[in-house]
Amino acid sequence: MSLPDRVITALDNALDSNLPPEVPGAAVAILTPEGEWFGASGVSDLVNDVPLEAGDRFEAGSITKTFVATTILQLTETGQLSLANTLTDWLAPEVTALIPNAGDITIEQILNHTSGITDYLDVLTAQASSNPLLFLQDWEAEQLVGFVDGVEPFFAPGTDWQYSNTNYILAGLVIEAVTGNSYGQEIRDRILDPLDLDNTFVFGEEEIPGGYINSYWDFNGDGGLDDLSITNLSWTGSAGSIISNTEDLADFFDALLVDDALLQPETLDAMLDTIPVNSPNYDSYGLGIGTLESPNRFWYAHRGQTLGFRSNLWYSPLEEITYVELLNGRSSTNLVSDLLPTYRRTIQPPTPDPVTYEFDWTGQIAGFSVEGKFSYDASQLFEDGIVREADLISFDISFFDPDGILLRTYEDNHLTFPEFNFAFDINTQEILQDGYFLAPDGFNAGEKTAVGDGFSGLNFWSRPEFNSQGQVPPPISTLMTGLMNLAIPSALAPTKTWPFPLAPRLS
Repeated sequence: MSLPDRVITALDNALDSNLPPEVPGAAVAILTPEGEWFGASGVSDLVNDVPLEAGDRFEAGSITKTFVATTILQLTETGQLSLANTLTDWLAPEVTALIPNAGDITIEQILNHTSGITDYLDVLTAQASSNPLLFLQDWEAEQLVGFVDGVEPFFAPGTDWQYSNTNYILAGLVIEAVTGNSYGQEIRDRILDPLDLDNTFVFGEEEIPGGYINSYWDFNGDGGLDDLSITNLSWTGSAGSIISNTEDLADFFDALLVDDALLQPETLDAMLDTIPVNSPNYDSYGLGIGTLESPNRFWYAHRGQTLGFRSNLWYSPLEEITYVELLNGRSSTNLVSDLLPTYRRTIQPPTPDPVTYEFDWTGQIAGFSVEGKFSYDASQLFEDGIVREADLISFDISFFDPDGILLRTYEDNHLTFPEFNFAFDINTQEILQDGYFLAPDGFNAGEKTAVGDGFSGLNFWSRPEFNSQGQVPPPISTLMTGLMNLAIPSALAPTKTWPFPLAPRLS
């Protein structure tokens, strides 16, 4: 089910207007209980100016780690390995010899990045700065692990946290040692085929019919975007080799986190048992999945980046929103900061057209002549059935005694008692807030030189027990009655009701 047209239009416009100049194109998906949106902007091929489509495939980068961790956790469910196993329990001596503390590092520690193993990519990228051809050659997993040979670990196993791609190269090797199959074949058999993820592939492990889109980055720092499609993704190995599109990645995350289609509940709980981390990308990290947290938001997430691609895969259990963002360029700009607020704003029911009620009235109350004008915008006063914007009330009132002497005036939120030389302002925005009266905060007294019976009207503003959590808010007529009791001597007219009808609440 698609999101409403107004939401789709707003999201399409937001994506187009916020695409960073250094990113040729983007595909973004937002899946919610209210519907789905699959958007695309920019181009997939700069030279031929090919428009990017929502179903195009991208390098997913480190989102691959969630696939790998899920595969290993499935192996624990069948008893084929344990998270407490060490690297030396499964990997060949020629591999473990490259890893300091290999006999003390557990499978769990490589999945949650507490192993202390240094990141082979730090070494590879440093060497590639003088030899870019390193990104063009074919790499085997053992060669990638070899980059950390002789490099001091970050810390002793289990004593701290540090993201390291080497952990997931080793995780891929563990899968192969346990099953006798390539890690890519296990991902296909356990995840891709059962979920019918027809646009998801493991680079280097299988053919990719139709390939995937081009990627771009200012690789040499000359200010122009370089086409990096000629690079060989084997340098990422099982740490970042997934090729996919927004729909498949969203389906994968939903199957994992919502539908319990990939892991048993207790296994998923273990995956999501996170530890706080000091990272610009995550607030905490579990087994192949991180969290993003703020006072009002919580996401399970994984980010990814390769030479010319960037990716985000997020799920909010609080809002039941899945968010996928794939870019064929690299940028520090997050589209999510514009797109999710756009969704939240536009998914709300549209504000009704203004419904303004205006009244001119002249009459008698308790022997006083009263002339007044009153208007309010009902569409905004009664948004969602609750009084929201009391400052949209507008009225001017004058009270005269039988001899025509002006006794009271109310104009522009300023109530005047001429015979007492007394006046004060009424802040209607504070009087009505979230569906109930506030008092005495709504009054700002001033110009007071004498006190008379008119002042006793303030007694009306005791706080009724109305709120916006299911109880009916007070009708506007209650507010008007209170203002009248305030504006005329209370001894003569303790309770009066306005003599004109008020609009019903809008829901």
